[in-house]
Amino acid sequence: MHDTFYSYVEELARNGSHLPTSADRANYEADAPIRLMDRVIRNAKPALEKAIQQAGMEISVTEEPPPCAYFRVEGGRLWVRILMYGRRGYQLSSRQRAAIQAAVFGESPVDEEYPADARWDSVYLVGSIPSLDSWPPPRQFVW
Repeated sequence: MHDTFYSYVEELARNGSHLPTSADRANYEADAPIRLMDRVIRNAKPALEKAIQQAGMEISVTEEPPPCAYFRVEGGRLWVRILMYGRRGYQLSSRQRAAIQAAVFGESPVDEEYPADARWDSVYLVGSIPSLDSWPPPRQFVW
């Protein structure tokens, strides 16, 4: 059984079909905002609960792999800091930024503001604190 499998893998390597095709890369890139929203939504509720409990403190939502996103509850509003420029030339795309905004705020209005302690490498989205009972937004809206 192993010989058959190894022969198959060797054949794939010989003709280069073990590597992703241009269509595979395009599909991967097209799905990137969806994968990002999945990760944000998976981590968002516990991070929001912690941010509400520890008002004024920045709480990590996601850091690895990039992008990095953080919650802070202050002044009765939710601040979402999104790292736009990361190490080794990483830059967040406008689609990824929009995906995070949709994953966190849904259809609620959002402002872009910069607090006194703003970091140069980040964008700050500010909106109302979502109700933990009805949050995160429904999957059909986010996708």
